[in-house]
Amino acid sequence: MLGEAHSLFLKSDSTGSQAATTLIQFREKLTKMRTLFLYGMSQRDITQRNLSSLELELRDMMGDIDRSSSIKDLLLSPNAAQSALQQVIMHINLAITLLEMPVTYKRREQLYQKYQEITSYLYEAIERLQAKL
Repeated sequence: MLGEAHSLFLKSDSTGSQAATTLIQFREKLTKMRTLFLYGMSQRDITQRNLSSLELELRDMMGDIDRSSSIKDLLLSPNAAQSALQQVIMHINLAITLLEMPVTYKRREQLYQKYQEITSYLYEAIERLQAKL
């Protein structure tokens, strides 16, 4: 799957530019993040520090996209990609807020629901970071 994405990026940018490499790295990072929420770690063990670290990585990606016209030129829709990343960030921040609150059954249920939503938005972000054909 990642090999397929890699070849798509190189077709889009035959010079194998840094922008194409960066997009591949972004998709790989997002895939790893998604794996964490799906099965890579017990939801009970995800900490505020884990979430803050992911949020920082996502903000860095958004900044790189925003500052790089080369990356924007490769994307089908730079705005859609950034919007998907913003959704992930928002849900991570909501999960952090839930972790800061006293633990109750209802809050824990809401937290696990946020993790499911984060997983869905990560998938959307991965899809939105497709290069033009």
